[in-house]
Amino acid sequence: MTLIISKSSIYNFLDERIGRALSHRFTSHASFTLEEANKVGDLNHRLFPENIHLSEDSIEQFRAISRLSRCGLESMSGFTSHRPLLGPVIVFVKRICWPFIFAQIKRPFLSLEDFNMLLIETLAKQQVELEHVKKVSHN
Repeated sequence: MTLIISKSSIYNFLDERIGRALSHRFTSHASFTLEEANKVGDLNHRLFPENIHLSEDSIEQFRAISRLSRCGLESMSGFTSHRPLLGPVIVFVKRICWPFIFAQIKRPFLSLEDFNMLLIETLAKQQVELEHVKKVSHN
C-alpha cells in the first residue's frame, strides 16, 4: 500500500510544529520582539537539504510517516445517543464532562506528536548521512 503525500504536507507538518511551539510560548505569557518573529519567519522549513536526491520510495516513506505521525486530539462537538429515554441525559453529561476530560488528556497527545516529529527529524538526518556515505563510497 502506497500513501501519496505531497511535499507541501511535509512543509505543513513542520509549520504546525513551529506554530505549536509559538502557541505554547504565547500561552506561557512570554512576549515576542519583532526580531524574534522575523527569525521564525526566516527559518528553513525543509526536512532535507536541497542538494540531496532521494529515491521515490524514500520520499514516499517519509511522506507517509509524516502524515501518520499526527495523533492530535480534537475537541468533540457533536455528541449523540441512540437511546430514546436516556439519550438526552447521556448527551448532556457528555457535554458537561468532555471539557474536563479533554483538558486532562490533551497534554499527552501533544507530547506524543512532539516525539513523533523529533523521530522524523532524526530519521531524516540519518537518511541524509546515508546518502552522503553512498556518494563517498561510489567515488
